[in-house]
Amino acid sequence: MPRLTLPAIACAAGYAAVALAIAAAALQFGQRRADGLDVPGAAPADPLAAALARCRGIGLAVADDRACKAAWAENRRRFFADGPAGGAGADED
Repeated sequence: MPRLTLPAIACAAGYAAVALAIAAAALQFGQRRADGLDVPGAAPADPLAAALARCRGIGLAVADDRACKAAWAENRRRFFADGPAGGAGADED
């Protein structure tokens, strides 16, 4: 019967630690998908979020897309609306 040596035990513990880390990562990613995050085809409740997601997906064609330009302008307007006192409406003329 072979004896368990310290290097063999350390090696087994290392493999177990790696296996636990992989299992924890798999559970975390599975939980995010169950919550509806990062799921392609999941419809966001906000129409602006849906438009921005579409714009992210069309690649370089976004530069010529009027709807994407409008969506990004609205996104900037919403972002800066709650900003500092001088920030609200700073990019509107």
